[in-house]
Amino acid sequence: SEMCIRDRYIIMVMKLFLRQRELNETFRGGIGSFLLFCMVLAFLREHKKDFLTGKKDINSLQDVSLGEYLLRFMEFYGIRFDCASQQILMVNGGSIISKPGHHRDYSFSLISPQDEQHDIGNAAFKIRDIFGVLKNRYHFMTNYNYKSGESVLKLSLIHISEPTRLLSISYAVFCLKKK
Repeated sequence: SEMCIRDRYIIMVMKLFLRQRELNETFRGGIGSFLLFCMVLAFLREHKKDFLTGKKDINSLQDVSLGEYLLRFMEFYGIRFDCASQQILMVNGGSIISKPGHHRDYSFSLISPQDEQHDIGNAAFKIRDIFGVLKNRYHFMTNYNYKSGESVLKLSLIHISEPTRLLSISYAVFCLKKK
C-alpha cells in the first residue's frame, strides 16, 4: 500500500541521516532500527490526529509529500516533543503521556509495543544530541536561520535522483551535511 511505501522512505532517509552523524547504533547511544521504526509510527499517529478529529480536511492528508513528512518528523522530535516530561506508549493504540513521577528526567522514553514493561527509548543516551540535530536541520531546511530568499537548494543540500518515481513520490537523496 501507499502508506507502507511512505513509511519505508521516511525510515530509510532517517536511517541515512542518523548514520551520517554516527547516531544510528544503539550500543553507542543512538537510535537503532526498531526504535526508529516505533518513532516514525508514533509521529505518523500524532500527525494524523488533527485530520482524524476534523481540525484539518482529511482529503488533504493524501497531498502531503514525503519531504513534508520528513520536515514534520524533524519538527516533532526536534522541537515539539519534550523528552524530559513526556513518554511515548506504543501499546493499546499508542499515545503520548506525562512521565510518571514529578522529576524531570532527560532520557527518552518509548514503551515497546511488544512488552509494556520495556522502555526501548532509554538506551538512546545521546537523544538530546539527536533531537538537537533534528531541530537544527528543521530550522535550516525551513530557512529559519537564513536571509529572506536564501535557499537550501542554492546551497546544494538536496540532490534529486532522476530515475526513480514511485506513486508520484520523487525519490530524493538528502545529502544533509554535518554542521
